Amino acid sequence: MFTNVNDEIDQAAKKLWTEDPELEEKKWHMDGNVIETVNPAYSGVNIRHFLVPEGQTEVTATRRGLVLKRDEWEKIKTSLKLVEEAAPELESTQPCSETH
Repeated sequence: MFTNVNDEIDQAAKKLWTEDPELEEKKWHMDGNVIETVNPAYSGVNIRHFLVPEGQTEVTATRRGLVLKRDEWEKIKTSLKLVEEAAPELESTQPCSETH
C-alpha cells in the first residue's frame, strides 16, 4: 500500500517542484478524514484533515495538518521504506480509494 501510493505522490511532487505546467491537483484519501494532496497552488505535499461543513456537500480542508517541503518529503519516503521492511505485511493492505 505505502509503496504504490507514495510512488504516485512522489511523481506528482516531482512535477510540482520542477514547476511542470501540466500538473493538476491530485488527491489521495489516506484514512478517515485525512487526504493527501499535491496542488500547483502550494509548494509541498499537503496532508490534512478534511470535513464537510454543516449545510454544505463538498469536503473542505481544515487547519489540522501539515505541508511537507521537498527535503521533508524525502525524509518521509526514506522512513516509510524502513517501515515497509520492518512490517512487510503492510504491503497487502489496500488504500481507501480501492475499498470505498
